[in-house]
Amino acid sequence: MNQRASTSFICILGGALLLSACVGPATIRGRVVDQTGAPIKGAAIETIPPTDVVITRANGYFALKQILNDQGESLPIPSGRYQLRITKDGLEDLERHIEVEGGDTTLADSEMQERKPEVKPTAPDALPDRKVTAIDVSTPVGGGQ
Repeated sequence: MNQRASTSFICILGGALLLSACVGPATIRGRVVDQTGAPIKGAAIETIPPTDVVITRANGYFALKQILNDQGESLPIPSGRYQLRITKDGLEDLERHIEVEGGDTTLADSEMQERKPEVKPTAPDALPDRKVTAIDVSTPVGGGQ
């Protein structure tokens, strides 16, 4: 290989390494808060496509740093589009679509809202007054006597 080809190869290789460092493995960081801005502890964070599943700390922060492949090996999070899903008992589920380009991706605070209870009647409304007839009544039949 001549000197010029060698220099070109090194420049191309260096450029590729620099580019891979810019768009390489990612970390997704964020914070989960309630409608007053208070941090939420214990919210579950997951993504599609799947990465870590993590739980927020007392200060509401989380960091997704890896994926597990089918063999259970830990791999860096690749760049790409992700759907972030945040869940916590008593709060409405929250979904966000994010673009991860490598390196640290820090999200704005994710605000969760209180879940409104679904109140359903537990008993049917009273039946209208109705006369019971002999056809409406069954009589048990004794067995074996």
